[in-house]
Amino acid sequence: MAVKTVSDQLEKDEKDWTYRRSNFSGGCGTQRLTEDRNDPRSKNGYWYGKVDTFIPRQTTLPVLSTLGTFTNKTGTASAADATTLTEAGAFVAGLYVGFVVTCGGKTMTVTSNTTGVLTGSGGWSGGGSPTPGAYTITLIPSPSETDYVSFAEFCDSTGSRYLYMAKGPNVWRTQATAWTLVHTKAGGQGRQLHVCEGYANILFWAAGGSVNLQYTTDGTTWADYDVFEDWTPRPALAFWTRPLSTGANFRTNAIRSDYIFQATGDPRGTLNPLGSVEPFVGGLFYESSGLSSAWCTAFIPTGSVIHEVVAADGAWFNDHRPGFLDVTAACVYGDELAIVDSGQGPFLWYPGRPVRDISIWRDDGCPPDLKGQIKALITVGSYLLAYWQLDGSDVTMIFWGRINEAGQWTWHYRAGDYTGAHPLGNSGLWMTHGTLATHDRRRLWTCTADGTTCRLYYQDWPHASWNPLMETSSWMQYEDGYRYLYDSWVNLLLMGDQAGALTEIERHGDFTAATKNMTVDYRLDDDSTAEASATWKSLLTINDTRRVQPIHPQRGIQALSSQLKIGLDRTTATLTPVLRDLGLTIERQVRHPVLRRK
Repeated sequence: MAVKTVSDQLEKDEKDWTYRRSNFSGGCGTQRLTEDRNDPRSKNGYWYGKVDTFIPRQTTLPVLSTLGTFTNKTGTASAADATTLTEAGAFVAGLYVGFVVTCGGKTMTVTSNTTGVLTGSGGWSGGGSPTPGAYTITLIPSPSETDYVSFAEFCDSTGSRYLYMAKGPNVWRTQATAWTLVHTKAGGQGRQLHVCEGYANILFWAAGGSVNLQYTTDGTTWADYDVFEDWTPRPALAFWTRPLSTGANFRTNAIRSDYIFQATGDPRGTLNPLGSVEPFVGGLFYESSGLSSAWCTAFIPTGSVIHEVVAADGAWFNDHRPGFLDVTAACVYGDELAIVDSGQGPFLWYPGRPVRDISIWRDDGCPPDLKGQIKALITVGSYLLAYWQLDGSDVTMIFWGRINEAGQWTWHYRAGDYTGAHPLGNSGLWMTHGTLATHDRRRLWTCTADGTTCRLYYQDWPHASWNPLMETSSWMQYEDGYRYLYDSWVNLLLMGDQAGALTEIERHGDFTAATKNMTVDYRLDDDSTAEASATWKSLLTINDTRRVQPIHPQRGIQALSSQLKIGLDRTTATLTPVLRDLGLTIERQVRHPVLRRK
């Protein structure tokens, strides 16, 4: 049988052996290297870490995350009284409801506004009115964790492309790092943004059960949308369109309350209930390509049931119960659905196929330090991105998943720790592809909220299939350290009166003078304390001038098993240390009395 482990090698050979860690492509979730398997996850996996191991033999700091900003409205008021502020023609009617205006040291919450007057029924802080002059309307998204959020990338009627976000009663958009308010609808929720392209580029907003379906073609002028032939606008919890095979037109479907409806006209039509979807509260909707341009298959997960709606000139309505307890997030991945069950997974499923488990964490379980749930999933090319929220705290991380060279799913930490939790819905992150003016990168946006503040984090990434280290532009930046990776436990046990001892460590990588250090710490003998709170012993610190270090004292450190903690740090944002190979020399020795069997 082939020798696969450190302990096997020491048992077999009469010589020292070097244990190499040059490849973490097996991804996170492997607490112990598996002795009887040689697959990438068992051989090259690690327990967890907050460094980037996505590219094999290239362990680096994560790409820098930065907070986006929100553009306030400013101007000069010509008049003010106890409940109003006036500037002729300065406002979009209704846009600023719910926001706070500051003028002359006083503040007022806007309860209504025309094109020239802001009104606050509660009056100004401290009573009275401010002296007319410069004012600021502070514009920030709702900080509530119980508001829904949704993103969509949309090219408007002017040919301009923006990323839009609906959260709570507002819609925002950006082409760079600053977000601008474009629409307010009292009582609205960011249930779903949907783009219809073809007949006309239209951005739809399903704004919840109490607000009529909204739409826009230019991104700033919004109106109620009438789906059906009675010309009466209605609310929608979710909404989708499908093209017609006979012309440049489309037909519509909507979820209202607990029913799915189809418009059978061109494009509006008769209100046609297709079937019940139970009390629809998840805001989840996913569609796949149909059999022709006139067909569309929609999958709508609610609880333990996945509703399949195949819509053409008629419709088929099927319920599937694959065995999930509660579908809490989902997205289309290839020709399957990637599904999160009660916050865990994901799993891949399609009607007629077995469920495939592609979970982030293996049978070893989730590390105690990272106990949490998946709150959202998106597909980016051949990758799945998972929004992971820690239990009991408003802390969020982003994992990227992909299929490795052996056909296994592996997951890698690539962003965090973000302050805030995921709002409701299943669309808390989005990768833009065409909104940046330079078109030389992609931008991943992540929304968090903690009841006090709404935050939008972004990371700039090279285009697909491009190694970040090959991008030397100043916009390619990395997080500061120290960031740590906790390796798998490795058995060093020898039978009889001999033991394995760590005697030397050597690294291969890029540690230029412009970057800082790599640290290697260790702990021994299956210490059960969770990694972050454990007591670690320092082996060494390696920088650009040091590549190898003997392990003291005397002739090394004997142990039955060991775990490593690898730390990376930098001083220049555009340069990250790169670990390509790490080797530890392990020597056969006479077992110390403390390790002798009793």
